[in-house]
Amino acid sequence: MRRLGRAGATAVLVSSLLALCVGCGKIEPAAQGPSSIEEAFEAAHPSGAIPPGLQGVAATREQVAALVGEGVDARVEVVLPTYLPRGFMLAAPYVAVGSGSARPNPETWGDSYRVSYTDGTALVVVTVGAEVVPEGLDWQTSGLSANGRALRTALTASGVVVASVGEPWIVVSGEGVIRSQVVRIARSLSPALPE
Repeated sequence: MRRLGRAGATAVLVSSLLALCVGCGKIEPAAQGPSSIEEAFEAAHPSGAIPPGLQGVAATREQVAALVGEGVDARVEVVLPTYLPRGFMLAAPYVAVGSGSARPNPETWGDSYRVSYTDGTALVVVTVGAEVVPEGLDWQTSGLSANGRALRTALTASGVVVASVGEPWIVVSGEGVIRSQVVRIARSLSPALPE
C-alpha cells in the first residue's frame, strides 16, 4: 500500500470531515459583533429600557476627557458636554454586550467614542464619531448646532435622540430625560482637551 504524502493526507482528512457534515444540518455562520456603537447599545438594551442598577461615578470633565483621549486616535478631537442636568455624573460601567460583562465607560473605538452619564434613574449617552444614526425615526431639523454642526432631533419610544446632520456623526440619546435637557446637553458639546 502506497503512503500518502502530507498534502494527500490533509486532503483525505478534509474530504472525510466534509462528508461527515453532509446531512448534519445547516452550518450557522459565526456570530458577528456589532458594527456600530448604536448597534452595540441596542444589543445590550434591546427593550430600549433604562438598564437596572445605574450608578454614577464622581469624575471631572477633564478626567473624562483624559480617559477618552487615552483610547482614541491622536487626531480625534475630544468633545464633551459642558452641561449635564442636576445630579448627573459619569455612569459606572453597565453595558453588557457579547459576553455579558460590563464594558468600560467611557468606551472608545479608534476614531470614535461613547460616554454615558446617569443620575441613577435616567441615562444620557453621548456618542462621537458614530458610523450611523438611528434609523426609522421621524427626524426634525432643530435650527440648533453643537460645536458648529447642525443638529436634528427625534423622539423614540423611551426617550429623545439628538444627532448632527453630517459625518462623523454625533449622537446624544436620553432615556428618562426631557427633550429640552437632551438638546441642551448636545448644544453644550465643546472641545475638552487642550490642542
